[in-house]
Amino acid sequence: MGPHYPTPVRCRLLGTTAFLKGHKIPFVHADLFQELHIRKTQAWKILHDDKERRHPAIETRGRKPIITPADLQRMEEILWQYGFKARQLSWQALANEAGIKACPQTVKTAMGTLQYRKCIACEKGCVSPSNAKRRIEDAKRALHFRPKPEDWRDIRWSDECHFTICREGKIRIIRKPGERYCPDCIHHQPPDDKSVPVIRYHVWAAVGYDFKSELHFYEVPTNTNGKMSLQIYHDEILEGVVRPWLDAGQHFVLEEDGDSGHGTGRNSTNIVKDWKEAHGLKHYFNTPGSPDLSPIENCWRAVKQYVRANVSITGPSLIELVLAGWARITKASINKMVDSMVERMKAVLAGDGQMTGY
Repeated sequence: MGPHYPTPVRCRLLGTTAFLKGHKIPFVHADLFQELHIRKTQAWKILHDDKERRHPAIETRGRKPIITPADLQRMEEILWQYGFKARQLSWQALANEAGIKACPQTVKTAMGTLQYRKCIACEKGCVSPSNAKRRIEDAKRALHFRPKPEDWRDIRWSDECHFTICREGKIRIIRKPGERYCPDCIHHQPPDDKSVPVIRYHVWAAVGYDFKSELHFYEVPTNTNGKMSLQIYHDEILEGVVRPWLDAGQHFVLEEDGDSGHGTGRNSTNIVKDWKEAHGLKHYFNTPGSPDLSPIENCWRAVKQYVRANVSITGPSLIELVLAGWARITKASINKMVDSMVERMKAVLAGDGQMTGY
């Protein structure tokens, strides 16, 4: 048995050989072995072992796989060709579509080798062609004026949210990790059903970089669906919440959605518009139908998830759960959402104006 060479010597031989071959420099193996003071038989063994390690022989023993690489490729092509409809298929249905005879567990295991798994679809609203065009225009404009994450840190995103207790079914789809932003993974929801039960609690709040407001519960005597009226928005939100911020010398831009109660009506003047002009409030209206472009929507989603997970007949009241869910949202998490605004706008452009996964 020849001498055992330490790792540095072996690496020197392998590295030198790879360098010479990679740069197509002619050399004689015997001369190289002599230069590195390695016996010829041992040097060839080192090179041979490295080749076996990098290119192991194909295992030919055992039973042939039920699902072949060609079968996997065929199933993956179906997922990409037919989009969301294909991703809703069960494992068994996917195999049937591909003409493969295998049980669901076998298909699941085989697709798992390609990192596919079942998960709940992202529920996003439908985007009309006209609104998709506007989303693209607004995203381009936003990136022009605010191209860096820190450019968004003076904005406070505000919104109302309505809480009730209900159960909704979830659609599970097939996708890989990291495909959350793939349009095929988004479950486009139809417009809200007007026959849903009366909302129990209506809440307004705002978030920004290093900022999270308290929850403001409100009621609208003129309706039961929580739609903000001009008078309520003027009296309770602008006067009761926003004005103290301005009086304290805080500098911010207030983001609002396009609800008419926020002063977006066609009338040249109203009490909300007049108030904003009189107090010098900097503000802008978010692109219609674009909850993915407002970080506070992510906060509301987290609160609703907390409420659904903890609601019970004998447990805390709904309002207590809402407050507890809001308290769990940290400023650090909000800061990450704010700093993601540039990527959100880029995702809108990459998706041709369709809803993103944010």
